[in-house]
Amino acid sequence: DMCYYNFACARPVRDLPQFNNIISNSGYVFLGGLFLFLVWRRSFSLHNEHHNKIRKRIGHQALLDESEAETPETTKGLPRTPGLFYAAGVSLIMEGVFSSCYHICPTLTNFQFDVAFMYMIAGLLTMALYQRRHSDTRAGAGTIFTCFAGLILLNVLGV
Repeated sequence: DMCYYNFACARPVRDLPQFNNIISNSGYVFLGGLFLFLVWRRSFSLHNEHHNKIRKRIGHQALLDESEAETPETTKGLPRTPGLFYAAGVSLIMEGVFSSCYHICPTLTNFQFDVAFMYMIAGLLTMALYQRRHSDTRAGAGTIFTCFAGLILLNVLGV
């Protein structure tokens, strides 16, 4: 039977025959959403902190235009961009969704959907760690996504 392994470990609860798969993947979705919220809150607080410093500096006058104000991005090092962390949060949510799709009926063909976002999460967090350790350099988006495309291509060809 194509779905033997799925039914061998299935633990039905009332009307949900695949309860264990639903509950195990809901953690990915919940923690991915929580991670996205924390990244948003951090970037929002940094933005407000910066504008409060500007207000104090100009004596509660009207806030300067964004183009005229000095920002941390223009005064110190590279800009703080939360995009990498937003992408990691979305990848975590999608890992839960695609892992659920895999566990409906696990086969070698749809295993690539379960693994693809694991590669994305690992790659994005590796890039975040690299950028934290080497704050003077950033890899281009084209380079990063070419590497991801290569990994996913190897995943598809390996099936």
